[in-house]
Amino acid sequence: MNKKTIKKIIFEVVKDYFDTQGINDRINLNTPLFGRKSNLDSVGLVTVIVGIEENVEDEFGINIILADERAMSQQRSPFRTIGSLADYIVMLIEESTNE
Repeated sequence: MNKKTIKKIIFEVVKDYFDTQGINDRINLNTPLFGRKSNLDSVGLVTVIVGIEENVEDEFGINIILADERAMSQQRSPFRTIGSLADYIVMLIEESTNE
């Protein structure tokens, strides 16, 4: 598992979504995915999450669920930014491979 690959997956999914919506914002690790400053509405966030889950499974052969009770109950949402989501995915993958 490689954090660089996870970041690449997230960037590609977010960029693809932005392209389909005509959003021309630059994407970086601080790009907000959730909240007032995000370009994603609730449907957009779900679309991006599902795309990331599918691509992670294709790339690593690991099925992860990003929008679960654990993610939603955290004091600081893993969906704040691309960087925070990448960190969360790394943690989930490491946990699943250590079981």
